[in-house]
Amino acid sequence: MNNDLIALQAYIDNMNAEHDARMRKFGATFWTSFALTAEEMFKEYKVGTIDQFKDWLREIDEQEARKESYYDSDYDQALIDAKEDRKASLYDGDFNYYY
Repeated sequence: MNNDLIALQAYIDNMNAEHDARMRKFGATFWTSFALTAEEMFKEYKVGTIDQFKDWLREIDEQEARKESYYDSDYDQALIDAKEDRKASLYDGDFNYYY
């Protein structure tokens, strides 16, 4: 293992330790930590330095944010629209009966 991977593994271990301590502090009973080792990160994602790792994490966070914003806007709006369509076509009185 080269020096960059050793430093990356130490960074991952420290990140996990801080996360574990934070979860214990707030009384969590279940949580996950980052499971991949530095060697696995390099083999799977070609991430071999701390800076590359931080960039990789940022990209993952951005992807998740895009997914969440899609569901929060488009998907939720589609459900609302479908619900309104059902109300209009299925029942002519008290719409709360169905929901």
